Amino acid sequence: MLLEEEKKWILKNVPNGEKIINMKNPNDVIGALCDYSVAAMTLDDEPTQKTYEAEAIMDRIANDDDDWPKWDGDN
Repeated sequence: MLLEEEKKWILKNVPNGEKIINMKNPNDVIGALCDYSVAAMTLDDEPTQKTYEAEAIMDRIANDDDDWPKWDGDN
């Protein structure tokens, strides 16, 4: 599950954030945030602060042992 501060960040920064925070599958959330993190890069493909923030949320979700199953890539 997304933490409250993650939900607020997504709603503030990511287009269609409401849809993302209501997703039930952690892989769908990670995919949507991955798309956003790429879009948040500079024109020279350099990461921005928002890229790093989105990646931090993705990392936390991927390693979360609480309500979502642990993400193990494509398996």
